[in-house]
Amino acid sequence: MFLSLFYEIIFLMRIVKIPEKEVSRVVRSVSELERVSGVRVEREGSVFYIEGGGASEWNCEQVLKALGNGFSTKNAFKLFSDDYFADEIDVESAVWRKEKALGRVKGRIIGGEGRAKEVIERLTGVRMVVGDKKVFFIGRFDEVKNAKEAVLRLMEGVKHSQVYNYLKRLS
Repeated sequence: MFLSLFYEIIFLMRIVKIPEKEVSRVVRSVSELERVSGVRVEREGSVFYIEGGGASEWNCEQVLKALGNGFSTKNAFKLFSDDYFADEIDVESAVWRKEKALGRVKGRIIGGEGRAKEVIERLTGVRMVVGDKKVFFIGRFDEVKNAKEAVLRLMEGVKHSQVYNYLKRLS
């Protein structure tokens, strides 16, 4: 009986772990998240438990993950729309000599004073967050696909101007 109840509880909720440095920012959005989604969110440390109905639970999980990855509340809440979705690229797994190469690749993605990231966002319509080891995207399917391709090209060493021209041709 107890085991059955335990499995029901586990399968009726979603669990999201948020990086410690983002927890306080995410906590500030929880009441609005509950209001918009109609689910209940509880927290133990950096772990958030989501209880509610199927699609709302899943959407809330996606929004919490986006908030935890550093997106603003405004951009994360776009994920409640069926038109938007989130995706990511694991930059760390794509580099050979970990720390130096990771820093160099992230630098290419961000660009001088954030210009490359800004241009990719402007030309594709996505919102991007460059994290410690991953690049996160929120946007419409085609926009995210194009932004990911641009980031992958930058990671491969393609010149910034060529990547921008590629994106302009897609527009």
